[in-house]
Amino acid sequence: MPRILSSTDVNDYLREAAGDNFTAKDSRTWHGTVQALELTRLACSDVDPADASTRHPPCATAPRRS
Repeated sequence: MPRILSSTDVNDYLREAAGDNFTAKDSRTWHGTVQALELTRLACSDVDPADASTRHPPCATAPRRS
Protein backbone atom coordinates (compact mmCIF):
# COMPACT_ATOMS: atom_id res chain seq x y z
CA MET A 1 0.00 0.00 0.00
CA PRO A 2 1.45 3.43 -0.96
CA ARG A 3 2.38 5.79 1.83
CA ILE A 4 1.20 9.39 1.71
CA LEU A 5 4.09 11.84 2.12
CA SER A 6 3.60 15.24 3.65
CA SER A 7 5.80 18.31 3.35
CA THR A 8 6.95 17.58 6.90
CA ASP A 9 8.18 14.14 5.78
CA VAL A 10 10.10 15.70 2.88
CA ASN A 11 11.61 18.45 5.04
CA ASP A 12 12.60 15.96 7.77
CA TYR A 13 14.35 13.84 5.14
CA LEU A 14 16.15 16.86 3.65
CA ARG A 15 17.34 18.02 7.09
CA GLU A 16 18.64 14.53 7.86
CA ALA A 17 20.31 14.09 4.45
CA ALA A 18 21.86 17.58 4.41
CA GLY A 19 22.89 17.48 8.05
CA ASP A 20 21.63 21.02 8.51
CA ASN A 21 18.44 23.09 8.73
CA PHE A 22 17.62 22.70 5.02
CA THR A 23 14.06 22.55 3.64
CA ALA A 24 12.30 22.04 0.31
CA LYS A 25 11.81 25.81 0.14
CA ASP A 26 15.60 26.31 0.23
CA SER A 27 15.91 23.89 -2.66
CA ARG A 28 13.23 25.68 -4.70
CA THR A 29 14.79 29.07 -3.95
CA TRP A 30 18.25 27.85 -4.95
CA HIS A 31 16.91 26.30 -8.16
CA GLY A 32 15.10 29.54 -9.06
CA THR A 33 18.27 31.54 -8.43
CA VAL A 34 20.33 29.23 -10.63
CA GLN A 35 17.73 29.44 -13.42
CA ALA A 36 17.62 33.25 -13.23
CA LEU A 37 21.41 33.48 -13.44
CA GLU A 38 21.52 31.07 -16.39
CA LEU A 39 18.85 33.03 -18.27
CA THR A 40 20.72 36.27 -17.57
CA ARG A 41 23.94 34.71 -18.85
CA LEU A 42 22.20 33.56 -22.02
CA ALA A 43 20.57 36.97 -22.53
CA CYS A 44 23.97 38.67 -22.19
CA SER A 45 25.87 36.27 -24.41
CA ASP A 46 26.93 37.10 -27.94
CA VAL A 47 25.23 34.04 -29.41
CA ASP A 48 21.54 33.15 -29.45
CA PRO A 49 21.48 29.54 -28.20
CA ALA A 50 18.59 28.75 -30.56
CA ASP A 51 20.45 30.04 -33.61
CA ALA A 52 24.24 30.16 -33.46
CA SER A 53 24.36 32.26 -36.65
CA THR A 54 22.45 35.14 -34.98
CA ARG A 55 24.61 37.57 -33.01
CA HIS A 56 23.28 39.72 -30.17
CA PRO A 57 25.08 42.57 -28.45
CA PRO A 58 26.20 41.89 -24.87
CA CYS A 59 24.07 43.34 -22.05
CA ALA A 60 26.80 45.81 -21.16
CA THR A 61 26.21 47.65 -24.44
CA ALA A 62 22.40 47.59 -24.27
CA PRO A 63 20.76 51.02 -24.28
CA ARG A 64 19.79 52.27 -20.84
CA ARG A 65 16.18 53.12 -20.02
CA SER A 66 15.52 56.61 -18.73
